[in-house]
Amino acid sequence: MISQLNSLRTPMTLICLIPFNSAYPVLFPTDNYILQQVDEIRPFYPKLKLLANLTGQMRTCKENSEIYLATKQKASAALAECQIVVIKINIFLDQITTVADIVDQHSCSASFLDDPDEEYFDFTDTEDVTEVWASINGSQEDLHVDSNLDALLDELDLLLDSDTSDREYVYNRLCSMKEKFIGNADFLWRFAKAIHLFGIVLQNRNEMEKRKELAFEAYEYARKAYEIEKNNPEVHKWCAITVGCLGDFVGTQEKIMNGHAFKEHVDKAIALKPEDPSLHYMLGRWCYEVAMLSWLERKLAATLFSSPPEATLIEARGHLVEAEKLKPEWKENLLYLAKTYIGEGDYSAAIKIIDRALSIPVISEDDNIIHGELESLEYKYQTYRTDD
Repeated sequence: MISQLNSLRTPMTLICLIPFNSAYPVLFPTDNYILQQVDEIRPFYPKLKLLANLTGQMRTCKENSEIYLATKQKASAALAECQIVVIKINIFLDQITTVADIVDQHSCSASFLDDPDEEYFDFTDTEDVTEVWASINGSQEDLHVDSNLDALLDELDLLLDSDTSDREYVYNRLCSMKEKFIGNADFLWRFAKAIHLFGIVLQNRNEMEKRKELAFEAYEYARKAYEIEKNNPEVHKWCAITVGCLGDFVGTQEKIMNGHAFKEHVDKAIALKPEDPSLHYMLGRWCYEVAMLSWLERKLAATLFSSPPEATLIEARGHLVEAEKLKPEWKENLLYLAKTYIGEGDYSAAIKIIDRALSIPVISEDDNIIHGELESLEYKYQTYRTDD
């Protein structure tokens, strides 16, 4: 998105200044089409310019620094307000570029700004202008795919990381692109992420059958990314997340085997990107789940692996505290930090963390689920509050 929006500045300025005259209907069957597009795009120009400036600032900041995160949050909010018009601009500019190519092929004048009375698009009698326009315009349901993959990935990151993005829209958009980028690991792990995030939306809607279908689909595309690129921390991270989400839909034996795969991917991801708070949270979460395994589950794990998984609640808490240092006031991380104390029977320590987590605003679909669980724990352990 960064390079894409910077590249849109000049074309956007030109679009807003283009004079329209009687020459255009020769190429465009309806006079109103271009005028309508410009009228719809023009009001968004200040917001797009702001977004380009913000994403440009992100390039100059150290990743995960306080300034970087604050700027990214502003950019995500700006993108959420104008993501549809960005697609519209891309489609429109693509059409204009195609028109320019056609004009060039017919050796037509491009000096319309100098001489508005000249007829520029001198198609021969044998050409069907309507068919030419149809080939340019295409289906109105098709989404434009930016040929610049880096710019596309920047845009997807902003969409996927924004708490205000329409996750169903992002999922559908990436579905329309998957055949083109099926061999690109950076696209595939983002696609897996988009599927996972939309699955959370469906979970909140209680559409569990579709949620189950998307859980397996997300893991499938994360695995495809892993088959292409095995030394990418984001690939390992999303392999871990998506295989972990299968636990709600498989039996105990498969769940334990998936847990082993989860741990392997998280360990590799942390080795490659130790500053990522989500990876420390995931490792803490894994340690917590292992520490809370039942006797039967432990016996089953021992039959599946020569060295069955082992972890303690203290180990889990250590990783969750590390995640807290890297990303303070993270609602989900605090939930599991509280659970480590509950697992040890220290309910007074747990309720303090629960109260703190409940005070953090609910922003995303994920937060809705976490907040509900925190409220249940608060109701259960509220009597353990102390005055200190």
